[in-house]
Amino acid sequence: MSQLPARITVMVAGHTPPGREFERFTGIRVGVQRGKADVVDPRSADAGGIRFEIPVDVVPARDGGLDFRGPFVHGRPGDRFLYLVWEGRENGGDYRGFRRAKLLLKTVPSDILTAALAGVGVVVARLSLSDDRGGPICAGVRERHLSWGLPEDTDR
Repeated sequence: MSQLPARITVMVAGHTPPGREFERFTGIRVGVQRGKADVVDPRSADAGGIRFEIPVDVVPARDGGLDFRGPFVHGRPGDRFLYLVWEGRENGGDYRGFRRAKLLLKTVPSDILTAALAGVGVVVARLSLSDDRGGPICAGVRERHLSWGLPEDTDR
């Protein structure tokens, strides 16, 4: 394994987008949250293959395990995550966020993380961008909507 701290890239590969309208919002798009409020690189919610590449630092944790850091990483030690933010226009106004989805970094399988740290450098999060009702996915994204892998596991 590489020496810590190390940087990996989490490539978010979204499929099954919800479309550009939801409830009272139009022009729906999804981006990645950096810091407390910045939504970076928003993409149309009707695009076929939405992808983001997010830098994540992997550092030693106080308990001897691993922790995640960086401007796109949120949460407390042991419970870190990345946010996808859904934005839309209400009544033709400015874009505003109305839902967020959490990609829980603690759910990355250890063999995938070990391979990324050993030289692959990329962890791939493949997820459905639509929930079971067809709306924008939100809250902590569960296993039935999310899988973690390496670049060769995806159609990059």
